[in-house]
Amino acid sequence: MAPPGDRYWVGGTGNWSDDANHWALTTNGTPGAGNIPTVDCDVFIDSNSGFSGGGIITVDTSSDCRDFTSSSGHTYTITSTTSLSFYGSMTLESTVTFNISYPFFTSNSSGKTITTAGVTLNSSVTFFGTGSYTLLDNLTTLGGIEFQG
Repeated sequence: MAPPGDRYWVGGTGNWSDDANHWALTTNGTPGAGNIPTVDCDVFIDSNSGFSGGGIITVDTSSDCRDFTSSSGHTYTITSTTSLSFYGSMTLESTVTFNISYPFFTSNSSGKTITTAGVTLNSSVTFFGTGSYTLLDNLTTLGGIEFQG
């Protein structure tokens, strides 16, 4: 398994669990086994992620990451039928469709932020922990918002 740190999505459409084809340690890097993000990894979807013609990232297994930053400048969808847990901040761009079935935000400290850029989160959202999140713009969901300490 690769050490904690940054993880970059590459190769366009694919499954979150497919580290051999989609997770690199640098932008536009070479994907490799053991690079699937963990709670100690910041995820970046950027201009080198392979979405110039659109595409889909499918979260096909319950997954975690620390910070999640989308700045590709392209239209793509991130979708799942399982959970994606954020242990840090989340920044979306307005061109993303966010269809995560179970997004969880967990914090035991302050300083975490959420920026949705007008993107509607297409499910309920759950916040865990004793920390705090600051909303940097409107948070719109198609479900409820739940807080659990």
